[in-house]
Amino acid sequence: MVHIELTPKEIFNAKKIANDITVWAKLYKAKQRYGLKSNPMLNWELNLKGCLGEQAVAKYLGVPYEYTEYDKEAYDVMGYEVRATFHENGQLLNHPDDKTGIYILAIINPESYAVTLAGWSTKRRAIQHRYWNTALPRPCYATPRAELWPMDMLPATRHYVQHLSDIHSA
Repeated sequence: MVHIELTPKEIFNAKKIANDITVWAKLYKAKQRYGLKSNPMLNWELNLKGCLGEQAVAKYLGVPYEYTEYDKEAYDVMGYEVRATFHENGQLLNHPDDKTGIYILAIINPESYAVTLAGWSTKRRAIQHRYWNTALPRPCYATPRAELWPMDMLPATRHYVQHLSDIHSA
């Protein structure tokens, strides 16, 4: 596990991006996935949770984290998908229609916004029948933290490799 302490500037950035996403969703009448009810404050809190996790992954990778308009084909950070939770014992959640890729579990302390990157898995490995959990509010695959690979074994995505290549050639 990797512990990431976000600076006040990084927390502010994540909050600003969460706000931008919430405003964009309202303007374009975007609907929540997985049957969530539309509630502006809840939507902002969900967006903030995701943005804090993504900000932590960007910091871990040493890359900038900026707002981009929604694109269902795009990945969260440098070709990685980030799943964030405020639950201390959270698991990596995946749904059958999630895109193929590498998923990173970010566990956020809701008081300090310190983030623990608990590990990662691929979608293919995460959507095993034994991980299906109907006890959750929205049934999905829930990969236990003990089944995640450690962050120091995180493979580079093509997006991340391209970014590093661009930096070194500039």
